[in-house]
Amino acid sequence: MRLRTNPVSYATVLGGKTIVFLVVSLVQFALMLAVGIFLFPLIGLPKLDVTGRLPLLFVVAFFAGLAAVGLGLLLGTIAKTQEQSAPFGATFVVILAAIGGVWVPVFAMPKFMQVLSNLSPMNWGLSAFYDVFLRNATFVEIIPEISLLLIFFVVTTLIAIIYNERKNAV
Repeated sequence: MRLRTNPVSYATVLGGKTIVFLVVSLVQFALMLAVGIFLFPLIGLPKLDVTGRLPLLFVVAFFAGLAAVGLGLLLGTIAKTQEQSAPFGATFVVILAAIGGVWVPVFAMPKFMQVLSNLSPMNWGLSAFYDVFLRNATFVEIIPEISLLLIFFVVTTLIAIIYNERKNAV
């Protein structure tokens, strides 16, 4: 309620939320890398090798975080309560993960599902991480995937802004 009474546009409010949630996602990513680098060897697993890849990994994490934040902003705008957004958001993310190749590799899917996987932002992020980790890709080589993630963020955020304006106009 307090945010709604501030004399700022909804886009400004979303911008603030975007920055905070993006920082949180990058901190989470850094913690996951730290687990792979420092904790894995302590429990007998191979150390995660990020030698020379760290900047590109953070670039991919940044754009993947933007896409996640965009979806969260959209769901938060459309849902009237947290009880509505939580189950829908969780279910939608599980569907995107299943379609995107997070559970089953895309190459092992039927042809129809392989084509459908190209519509999932999870697939774009996963492909970019694969490119950096497995294929030693350069920044130029990951531009297609991170561009799609950025477009997804922009589209979902614009839909959230437009939806909010129309909802408040009534």
